[in-house]
Amino acid sequence: MRDAPGTGRAAPPMDLPPELAAMDWTEQHDSDSSISDYESEDSRESTPEPVTADPWLDDSSPLSATRRALWEQLEISDHNRRLLDLIGSLRHSADYRNTASRAALQERVWRVLGAVSQDPQLGTTLSAIAEELLRLFRDNNTCPDGILLEFNQMEVMVFIRQSLHDVVPEQRGALLYRLTTRLYRLSELDAAAREQTGGRDEAEVRLAYRIHWASALDLPVPPEGMLYQAHAAIRPGEFETALLRVQSGEQGEPFLRFAEQQDYWINYLRETHAGRFDELEHLYRTDLTRLTDEFEQRNISLDNPEYERRIREFEASFKAQQKVLIRELTNAEGLEHH
Repeated sequence: MRDAPGTGRAAPPMDLPPELAAMDWTEQHDSDSSISDYESEDSRESTPEPVTADPWLDDSSPLSATRRALWEQLEISDHNRRLLDLIGSLRHSADYRNTASRAALQERVWRVLGAVSQDPQLGTTLSAIAEELLRLFRDNNTCPDGILLEFNQMEVMVFIRQSLHDVVPEQRGALLYRLTTRLYRLSELDAAAREQTGGRDEAEVRLAYRIHWASALDLPVPPEGMLYQAHAAIRPGEFETALLRVQSGEQGEPFLRFAEQQDYWINYLRETHAGRFDELEHLYRTDLTRLTDEFEQRNISLDNPEYERRIREFEASFKAQQKVLIRELTNAEGLEHH
């Protein structure tokens, strides 16, 4: 992945949807923190084993044969192999090593692979992410917890796409508002973790936050465990401070700012409240027409800087009015669906 300008942080793939483009797709590591700090004898093979479907299959399951065929189908494509290699590395994660959570992780893996098999564009995007993560893993710049965190990001992407696809028309408003709320909570919790990381490993801190507040915040597809919780070095009261930030932000500006950046939410508001948006656009176009008539009557060229300046003022006012309306409608939807 490319470095985002001025951040020193990897930029997301270009074809990510807007609701995900703002999310960090690779964790930031302190220069003194790498896989070498975490490795144990069995955490990484000196000679990598071939990646197969076997660790992710339950032979007693009636779905086993179908899933093996799906894996073999995906294996044919070179770019899908990168995603499969990343999934192979999840065998080192806490969710796989712990027999209590292994079955759930297996189901999560097949949920992602099933989505990829139905959406080639999604597969291309996830494989591009996987390629960079595998490079970091090979270069000792991320650890099994880091891989688990980024797989969780992929799960969130699949979750969003499936949630938008499966919306029942009669419940659309309630479902989309809940989706927006859950994504806001995840985004704000991650932001709190990044800001508090300091010299610690960002992946460990973010993962610890997600696991700790998964139930209380109803986070989408949360991970269940981590290998190196001690490296997160969570301070007394740190979790509670993060929770307060998320909950208070949900009642104010941070949530509204997040919601107005989600294309699916804006599209819903525009369709449901078309008359309100049409009214604003009608007033805007009326103002433009009057301005044009005024300049023509004054025999002033429309290339005149004053005309261009006033056009920009009308555009800025129109955008500001739309923003106010979006926030008003978002608040109203919240009151209706809470």
